[in-house]
Amino acid sequence: MRFTKTPATKGSYNEGERLVGTPAHTANGSIFYQFGNRLRGFKVGASVFYVGKRNAGWNNTYQQAQNYSRLIPVDGFTTVDISAGYSLQKVFLLVKVSNLTNTYNYYVHENYSINPIPP
Repeated sequence: MRFTKTPATKGSYNEGERLVGTPAHTANGSIFYQFGNRLRGFKVGASVFYVGKRNAGWNNTYQQAQNYSRLIPVDGFTTVDISAGYSLQKVFLLVKVSNLTNTYNYYVHENYSINPIPP
């Protein structure tokens, strides 16, 4: 998302600037396989999660007091998760290993809050 219609008044956000914490692209996908016959009730799966480049910090404003950008560019990242589970009547147990490739990156929150993704 970008600011597209902002008034050119002091303190308003700069037109065309990407909103803090909003990547241009995100994607995710999962695939699961459920076994039959002898392994009936057993399921395995994998998931991929992608977050594109985004900004952290504060969006810049028109005629702001600082003469520097308050944006912190953050690279995109991709994580891969795997899971396995077993179903027995009405109970299902699932085990998941997140971030299998040990990707190091950050989640972006409001203002200057940037937290590392789980290892």
